[in-house]
Amino acid sequence: MTETDSIPDDGEVSADIKAKIQKLFALLKIEKVFFIDDLVNHNLSKENFIGLTQSVLADGKIADLRAINIQNAIDFNKDEQILIDHISEVWDSIKHGKQKSYFEKLYTIAGTPDIIKDFKACVGLAEFFQGTQIEFLTPNVWDEQRDTLLAQIEDGKQAVVIFDQDLSKAQGRFEEGIQGEQLILELKQLNLSDKVIVALLTHTVTAYDQELPRRLEICERIAALNIIDFFVLAKSRLDKPEVFGDGLKKVLLNTYCEQVKSKTIEIIQAAQAATIDELLKLDTYDFDYTVFKTSNTEGVWEPETLLRITDVIFRDAVRAQMLQSNYVSSMNKHICSAKEIANVEFKIENPGEPYKTRFKLRNQEIYEPGEYVNKLRKPIENGDIFLVTDGELKDKKFILVGQECDLMVRGKIEDKGERGARSATLLEIEDLSESQLIAEISRKYNSEIKKKKFLNHFYADRFRLDYFKPGTNDLGLVHFSKSITVDLNVLDLIVFNEVGEATLDLSAPDFKSEFHNFAWNSRYELINKEFKGLAQILDTKYAAILGLADADIRTLIQADINRQFAFIQKAGIQVNYQNNKFSFGLNRIVRLRHPKSKHLLDRYYLHLARLAEQHDFAS
Repeated sequence: MTETDSIPDDGEVSADIKAKIQKLFALLKIEKVFFIDDLVNHNLSKENFIGLTQSVLADGKIADLRAINIQNAIDFNKDEQILIDHISEVWDSIKHGKQKSYFEKLYTIAGTPDIIKDFKACVGLAEFFQGTQIEFLTPNVWDEQRDTLLAQIEDGKQAVVIFDQDLSKAQGRFEEGIQGEQLILELKQLNLSDKVIVALLTHTVTAYDQELPRRLEICERIAALNIIDFFVLAKSRLDKPEVFGDGLKKVLLNTYCEQVKSKTIEIIQAAQAATIDELLKLDTYDFDYTVFKTSNTEGVWEPETLLRITDVIFRDAVRAQMLQSNYVSSMNKHICSAKEIANVEFKIENPGEPYKTRFKLRNQEIYEPGEYVNKLRKPIENGDIFLVTDGELKDKKFILVGQECDLMVRGKIEDKGERGARSATLLEIEDLSESQLIAEISRKYNSEIKKKKFLNHFYADRFRLDYFKPGTNDLGLVHFSKSITVDLNVLDLIVFNEVGEATLDLSAPDFKSEFHNFAWNSRYELINKEFKGLAQILDTKYAAILGLADADIRTLIQADINRQFAFIQKAGIQVNYQNNKFSFGLNRIVRLRHPKSKHLLDRYYLHLARLAEQHDFAS
């Protein structure tokens, strides 16, 4: 019984992808592509397939051929004497994808499966370009004709040169282990970077996120090569035409990206040096008033003030360096060219690394990691995000909204660690993917259309937190109508340990005064004193009910006692107090940065101040 293979008829690269590649080539005036590989004599011609079939027949493997049964294609059950004529008659009518599949199966039967990778590369590459636009060369032919071929590139025109990394089946010097990266180095030494754009095609990396690390590895191994000189592409891209097209686009963008990046780094380094020089000029008088006195008065950590001053100096230094180096005029031509290339977009479904790097960077711009905030013992702020770790709302996330001045703990002696507010508002955050959000929005509006009754817009009582989950475009949705009120003395416990947990062990406190300024040392003393008093009350009341015989009654009374001190009772958490230790089931996990946090606060206050329209008694 033979196995029937179902081969899709979609092997060809779409006209849309080809058109995009030609647009890219037109933008950069690219007229030629050279592909250098040790096995380039592969194509889908009838002659090649008949030759391969005859080789398999000569090896006596007719049974293996007859095990192949691709629908509506070649019938290998025919007599050997007429099989070749049969192939000659039907080959041109066979779909492109099936032709490739036949070659792959016959290479496997012939005992040369390794050739399939090079076969796929050659056949696959040819499909992306027009006619003779791509030229296939063995490494030996490249050595012989390289200078002549490159001399034919007209001024103002360019060529793409793609080297296969493994050239071990070529003859001469390549038998000694010369690989594609050595040919790239030789090409670089000709100083033709204005005429050639270089890529290294390899099967040694199978995932796209391995391409850039492999390039760095090659540059470390060959010191004369830099990342601006070439781009690495995984051969696996050829299996997905859109992905290969986008990879080719990255090859074309590479030089522009590295030029802009290199020049920008020069600007930053010069600005850093200038900033350090300016900071060194700040004397004791400046520190006495500008840093120490004002910070203490406003309850700000002194290094934060110094960093704020540093940011001001650095921003101006960057702009000064941009003017001095003619950065704008020298870089704009590269930026404009790169933008035209970037505007040609390929459809990448379910993008993985490195396509998601932009999500990580955007997350980093919007959010400050909890690890940094907590280990630096930074005071709670508007925009701090918490995870509930205990109680009825366990695993839910909340974000703090509060006016900055109300949350500030100032350093005046008479304030004694007090602040303007005693309680704070936390708003619930819902984790959503982009598709889940769209579905939720659709449900709302479809329901209103059906009822012919339209309420407020979707975001009237919500706030969108983009890129909420690091490395993804998943978001968080803040619900203004789902709030809890928390005692700030509870939240402030988070500041006094490096993991950001609302806990306090009165017997073995982990408070370290060296992490805090005068205001927050005073704040800790105040809070510690208050919780010691609460602990005494709880101990007394717990002791009083120990003698009750009925365990259920004892539990009920203890819950009632706890409720008196349930600072976050609406969060489903009561006082968790045992053995002189308080734990309130809250953990600070991340911080929403300014100005996004200010935007959230403004939106929430507008929600609270909204005007209720009078009902429509005519409806």
